[in-house]
Amino acid sequence: MDLIKDSGYGKVWLADGFVYKQQPKFLMDNEVHALSIMRSYGYAPDFTRVELEILRMEILVNVPLQSPILFRQRCHLLLSDMEKEGLRHGDITTPHLFVTKGDFPMLIDWAESRTIGDPRPDKRPQGDQFWMTMTCEKIIEESLRDK
Repeated sequence: MDLIKDSGYGKVWLADGFVYKQQPKFLMDNEVHALSIMRSYGYAPDFTRVELEILRMEILVNVPLQSPILFRQRCHLLLSDMEKEGLRHGDITTPHLFVTKGDFPMLIDWAESRTIGDPRPDKRPQGDQFWMTMTCEKIIEESLRDK
């Protein structure tokens, strides 16, 4: 087991070719709900809830970006699908947004996500639209610099 992160309220580690995440049940319930919805659109990794407080997910690895235009369009489509489903992520930053095959975005770490009508504030108060745009553009900028 290779520990990646211990945040005080949960742990993330690698084992057996998967990422494991342990967190309190209320966060796990929230994450599984949002992951299930977004997985149906292809925007979240395959996962299995192996115990009440433990999730197993496929390992995501960023692939080289081929088309910044396509990636940007798909990031905005992801936001649109989140809105259609009534979800707010609340922390769309580079550790949580991956570029996968075909310039498709994948979003992880939904534990603190909210429904659109939930009055509790997001972790990042500027909102998902702002952070998706910033994060998407940062990924594009870094990929162009690396070429």
